[in-house]
Amino acid sequence: MDYEQVGKEILVYVGGEENVSDFVHCATRLRFSVRDNAKVDIKALEAVKGVIAVVKKSGNIQVVLGQDVAHVYNWLVKNSRLDDPKNRDVGQDKPAGTAKIFDLISGTMTPLIPALVGSGLLKGILIVLTSFNLMSSASGTYFILSAASNAVFYFLPILIGASCARKLGCNQYVGGIICAALMEPNFVNLVTAGESVRFLGIPVILFNYTSSVFPAFIAMIAYYWFDKLIRKIVPKQAQTAVVPAICIAVIVPLTVLVFGPFGSYFGKVTELIFTFLSNTSSLLFGVLLGGTYLLLVIFGLHWGVMPLMINNIAAGADATLPIATGSNFAVFGIALGIWLKARDQKVKAAAGSSTLSGLFGGISEPILFGLVLQHKRTLPMLIIAGAIGGGIIGVTGVTAKAFVFPNVLSVGACQPLLQYLIGLFVAFASAAAMIVIFGYEDGGSILKKKRL
Repeated sequence: MDYEQVGKEILVYVGGEENVSDFVHCATRLRFSVRDNAKVDIKALEAVKGVIAVVKKSGNIQVVLGQDVAHVYNWLVKNSRLDDPKNRDVGQDKPAGTAKIFDLISGTMTPLIPALVGSGLLKGILIVLTSFNLMSSASGTYFILSAASNAVFYFLPILIGASCARKLGCNQYVGGIICAALMEPNFVNLVTAGESVRFLGIPVILFNYTSSVFPAFIAMIAYYWFDKLIRKIVPKQAQTAVVPAICIAVIVPLTVLVFGPFGSYFGKVTELIFTFLSNTSSLLFGVLLGGTYLLLVIFGLHWGVMPLMINNIAAGADATLPIATGSNFAVFGIALGIWLKARDQKVKAAAGSSTLSGLFGGISEPILFGLVLQHKRTLPMLIIAGAIGGGIIGVTGVTAKAFVFPNVLSVGACQPLLQYLIGLFVAFASAAAMIVIFGYEDGGSILKKKRL
């Protein structure tokens, strides 16, 4: 791929850098928040060589590039003002309602993905090594590598605070400091001591905020609005020092008194809901989530589930991530089946490369947008295979101990391992088998083999 040419064309067709109010990327997509949707040429973007698909969502343009996304992103950052904080503001066609929530979550979590999945992969490897007695959990080597893998989850509120503040257009370092105050040693000592604490005579409900998710989000939203208010009052000449000082002095106590406890209780409620659904019928829960999770990915709604997964993992274990991974392995199986079945060399090459990038990189978007949505006959097969794999994983009680991308290298993060591997294999193999038996090209019924 010619990254320079692709970058130039994308920049033109999103309406130029002056039309972009925010710009990030995830594992496979460039995400543009635009000021005016009318200036975006969707058809031209879709026609750019190397672009797999374009997803338009109320002021948010997602350009799916696959594993080349980081290279195009880096070129755009170096050759435009897209990453300049002064270029970020609220666009005319801003997201509204639930779309605004998902946009905030995705814009916050996307930059953190490399740190989360890299740490999760390392943690999964450590789990495998200690489970098979290849490394002692009492050794210095283990403690050092364990610290490396746990750091991102322990200090997650700080990372979320900085990333969320940046997404909202606030100072990301002030955002990080506000959340870091919740993990400052003296404050942590208050929590561990279990003594009653008051702030200006107001009783404080103390929580351990390490590894938490929701308190940081709520605190940053409050910081955003308070920062806007204070800047209207404080003279510009004094804003550099005075505004951050006031924001830190006000938002930290408010977070300790109100936002933190509310976020913590919200996290516990969501954890209980997922636990209840899983315990009520783990089979049904696995079937439903496994069959529909990739549909959430197509529409970008999986970002709403990701914080819940991380919250559950921080609490000890999560049952949704392994089931979602089963759904991903179903889509990898779809790609393998198309590779086995295809006669068109371009389709075969695309299916082969995306199978490998899926299995070893956990990347599903190129398969979803480049193959599944191009051959809609495969969609029911994907749902069926994901439901079968998810059902097996759900009913056998598999849980994730770390947040990882769904690939063969990260399977150690989920336990019990044997049941997990069986669920993944069944999802993968059944999807590939259905493609081989029923075909992938549109037309006819998947219940009857297509005549060639």
